[in-house]
Amino acid sequence: MPAWVEADAPETQTCPLTARQELVWSGAGLFPGRPVLDFKVSTLNATPYLSLVLYESHMDRVLPNGAGVLLDSSYQEAMNVTLPPELRLNIHEFSLLDDGSAAIILFDKESQEEDLSTGNSSWSGPLISNGFREIDLRSRETLFEWNSSDHVWIYESTHPAPANGTPWDYL
Repeated sequence: MPAWVEADAPETQTCPLTARQELVWSGAGLFPGRPVLDFKVSTLNATPYLSLVLYESHMDRVLPNGAGVLLDSSYQEAMNVTLPPELRLNIHEFSLLDDGSAAIILFDKESQEEDLSTGNSSWSGPLISNGFREIDLRSRETLFEWNSSDHVWIYESTHPAPANGTPWDYL
């Protein structure tokens, strides 16, 4: 595989370029009209892949909730990793780990309703809870999951709570 450089194309696709800025591949035909993010070379069982995050699309029946995707050396989909529909894939990270698993950053799709009443202030509304999940790529079992709402108290947030009912991304 050539040396990779990321470049954003107008079609919302990330396209690998050689060191001389020559286009190697465009995902526009593989994932039409879908943003492809976090594009990088990854290794699984000593085999190089291009890993990417395919953004969600409610207009597309193929992987509508998004996925972590691996492309083989022919730029064809070799594997995808999805989450249950109640969770959303965070576009910032899909990483292969040395033990044959993958780590995905996620957040709750159905935001939790939280009541925050402290002293002179009160807030009640939907809360976005961020976290990550480690998934075994062979069995697709969840090996580990961490969720911010289980470990980070919303009182600790330095982000102001929204006033208009918008979900609060408190981290």
